[in-house]
Amino acid sequence: MVHWPEPVVKDNVDLDITAEKLSIINQGDSLEEGTYLIPYRATDSAGNSHTMLSECNVTIYVQGTIVCSTIF
Repeated sequence: MVHWPEPVVKDNVDLDITAEKLSIINQGDSLEEGTYLIPYRATDSAGNSHTMLSECNVTIYVQGTIVCSTIF
């Protein structure tokens, strides 16, 4: 399951600014190994907006050992 920090958005004038995720990938989804770009759009109350990308890297680590017995 993937999790990433949500972007923090700031405006030098407007304190009422929101970030909207534009991707179908959600927190907690199960993804295959790889790099995913999660787009967000920040918009202030005047309608100014900026799109940004959050990168999510999925690495699968395999732990443990496999033991095969010989069958006679």
